[in-house]
Amino acid sequence: WWDKQTPKKTERGLVLEHNPGPEHGIVQLLVIALIPDTRVEWECISTHAASSPASAWTGTHFIFDLAERGGRFTAVDFRQTNYDEGSAFFENNKTAWWQVLQNLKRVVEATEWR
Repeated sequence: WWDKQTPKKTERGLVLEHNPGPEHGIVQLLVIALIPDTRVEWECISTHAASSPASAWTGTHFIFDLAERGGRFTAVDFRQTNYDEGSAFFENNKTAWWQVLQNLKRVVEATEWR
């Protein structure tokens, strides 16, 4: 739903790597929390050229909190913490996450769950 992740075991823990394009380079996300049916949290530990929108991600956390709604639905509360809202890439980041989350929604809604 986002990009193909390559898991790597490191001294710090599990790191997910993906390459969203040449303007970004490899993005590395340290898995902070992986609690089934409850929470996924990643910390961006990679560094990027100042010209890359991903440069503003270093040190931020991507948090997906999951909650059951009405016995049939799961709500996803997403937030990116520690992001500098004064960054030149702030609007680009909001738009990119909207697109990524819309893709997640399409994938989940198209999946038959048993």
